[in-house]
Amino acid sequence: PSDPEIPIVAEYTVSYDANGGTGSMSDVKVKEGESVTISACEFTRNGYRFIGWNTSSFGNGIAYLPNATFSPTSDTKLYAQWEEVYTIKFNVNEVKGVNDGSGNMDDIVLSKGQSVKLPKNAFNLFGGEFISWNTSKDGSGTEYNDQANITPSSNLTLYAQWKITKGKENGYVWVDLGLPSGNKWALYNIGASSDTGYGDYYAWGETSTKLTYDASTYTYTSTPTILPASADVAQVEWGGDWYMPTQEDYQELIDNCIWDSFKVSGTQVYTLTSKKNNQGIAFVAAGYNAGNTVSGSNLDALCWTSTSMDSEYAYIYNAKSKETQTWSRVMGLPVRAVLKK
Repeated sequence: PSDPEIPIVAEYTVSYDANGGTGSMSDVKVKEGESVTISACEFTRNGYRFIGWNTSSFGNGIAYLPNATFSPTSDTKLYAQWEEVYTIKFNVNEVKGVNDGSGNMDDIVLSKGQSVKLPKNAFNLFGGEFISWNTSKDGSGTEYNDQANITPSSNLTLYAQWKITKGKENGYVWVDLGLPSGNKWALYNIGASSDTGYGDYYAWGETSTKLTYDASTYTYTSTPTILPASADVAQVEWGGDWYMPTQEDYQELIDNCIWDSFKVSGTQVYTLTSKKNNQGIAFVAAGYNAGNTVSGSNLDALCWTSTSMDSEYAYIYNAKSKETQTWSRVMGLPVRAVLKK
């Protein structure tokens, strides 16, 4: 007798088509009567997200989702189905080294025509108060309020907009008081790290501290109307656009601010709060150094200006009496810098 015929089992191929996307996926061989698990999509398409497979490229055939199973009865091609989407990205809009930002906000991916309520701002900016979002970094684009409802018609990057009241120049903090000149004042004295720190003492026109402050140790003999950069301790110590304030700069401060006096942990300070934007700075009563003795601490808040009177005297700012005065150039006084752009 002849051997029985061995039936031939058909084998089908399941293949995957990117259908406008990019990438590659391996075919799968399946024997007749067996089932196959549909693969997850490995294709990508810029501006679209994957929503499933279909036996028709137009999506009007049999639809399948990844991990579904079916038993093919012929070679089958599955076409990736795509949905057009728009992505909203969020940018803290910082200026490195001046107004540094922190925090994270996740992208939002939306279907075309879909609306969303923007999440509450989660960014922080040194010296900044959040105002709104804008499609332009400089605020000249379309503005959106925090948690506004939005229906994007394209991909968007939303830049945080800030009211800037503080910043840094060369690592030192300035405060914007909204003054007519545009000057920004240092938050603390040179040599200090907070507005309640005394800082260092300098003779007028000298750029180094010393042990004794009197006529015998005084080295600056020039009599300029305004100190040059080489004799300006703010410019020498802090660099950038930091300078010692002139007498006129202090007068502008006096004219445009509201004065107050109080103690912080027992330390006497005098505050100046801007009439323009309600921002303020404090002058600590660090006194002055005469000879090798600090006098007037916790009483007198004195700072040099860069303006001279003559070869013996220069102008100072007296925060206690709210005025500029003249003082012997040989004495050691604190210096408060001003940022002039």
